[in-house]
Amino acid sequence: MRTILTRELLLKARILEPIVVTEGVDTEAEINSLVRRLKSEKVDHVLLFDDASSLTGIVQAMVAQNYTPRLGTVASVQPDWMISSLDYPAEQVFAVSWLGAYSVNGDATSTVASLPDAAATKACISAEDASALEDPQVPVLLEACDMMSLIENAFNADTSQPSTDSFYKGLAKLARFESAYGVTLDFSYGRAGGTQIWDLKGDPACGCLKAVGGPYPVSDQ
Repeated sequence: MRTILTRELLLKARILEPIVVTEGVDTEAEINSLVRRLKSEKVDHVLLFDDASSLTGIVQAMVAQNYTPRLGTVASVQPDWMISSLDYPAEQVFAVSWLGAYSVNGDATSTVASLPDAAATKACISAEDASALEDPQVPVLLEACDMMSLIENAFNADTSQPSTDSFYKGLAKLARFESAYGVTLDFSYGRAGGTQIWDLKGDPACGCLKAVGGPYPVSDQ
């Protein structure tokens, strides 16, 4: 897990709590040692990045050691699995994500009812009986729809026989992608990226993450 955080960046983000920067935390013993150290140093805010291969193991170890401080992550998709699969307290989980366009209204309104009015979203939901969906299942469905739709779009963009090679060739030809989350992902810079980001927070009522802030525009620079 390789993370570089400058003092200027931390101050700008108003992260003023103790920060532990780790590197090479991969084995179970190393992960458990890291969590014990965080716990002993009374670190009450932990920031994880979802490109770390040991991420699941770290969260599992935190729960196992009854150490569940505020947990933040920068995520390309919603990390609901921290709550739904690893039993991390929902109210302690926060994220910044370029997917997650539905909001929490502070009432009994279902996630399905608060989804954005977008064509890709409607097409995804119509593939299932939305009335039978429980809130934690909604992001799983949207992610599955995005995966299938992106594969279809890439193959349609490259007319050769479908293969791994033709998928990447077709993907390179896509300028943008309409996500089932109701957002447009911009591929025009030679990379996949969001044009907007949201603040997400765990909701104990549904055991999932919902948007509580945003969307905020992402600079092209």
